Amino acid sequence: MSRRPEDIRREIDQARGDLGVTLEAIGDRVSPKLAKERAMGKVTERMDE
Repeated sequence: MSRRPEDIRREIDQARGDLGVTLEAIGDRVSPKLAKERAMGKVTERMDE
């Protein structure tokens, strides 16, 4: 079954968008600044308990 080039391009564009979101999420997880902010948030939460 042959697919139309427009459909293939649309699927590729969607995959690129999904990949961009995934890479951004990974970057947020490994960012030292954001890791520090998450850790400080957890400490603050525990101190408030």
